[in-house]
Amino acid sequence: MKTAIPSPDRRRRSKSSDDGLTWDITLRDDIKWSDGEPVTVDDFIYSWQRAASPETASDYANLFDVIEGGADVYQGNANPSTLGVTKVDDTHMTVKLAAPCPYFDKLLAFPVYYPVRKDVVDGNDGCDPGCFHIHWQWPDDADQLEPQRKHHICKEPVLL
Repeated sequence: MKTAIPSPDRRRRSKSSDDGLTWDITLRDDIKWSDGEPVTVDDFIYSWQRAASPETASDYANLFDVIEGGADVYQGNANPSTLGVTKVDDTHMTVKLAAPCPYFDKLLAFPVYYPVRKDVVDGNDGCDPGCFHIHWQWPDDADQLEPQRKHHICKEPVLL
């Protein structure tokens, strides 16, 4: 019989302290981005601080309430760097919670906790439209998708 227990995926291990306020998270050694670059704790910390920041206006920033300082960050009362996440080394981080949260490891499966790479976000203004560019026909006409020739998958005609 199969169970509905989430698998750690990017984590090799996550463990909470006896009081439930501190989580030690160790990433797997073999996780890499699609271009072969290693995924590091820095990627997670950057991503969490970015997602909790009011500048990002994430619909799910309130999910960082469980982390120490999270509510203050997403409400704009504190700098994202104050979020209770500390790097130990490239594959190990410590998370301080605002209150015990026995399901914190389950929250990590929610997409707002997924890592993004700072260099990719900075290089693409946070968005890569893929092989199409949306050409706006505002306000009366329909929007149009125009192929972007810089993507190799657009060299052949694409039927929609």
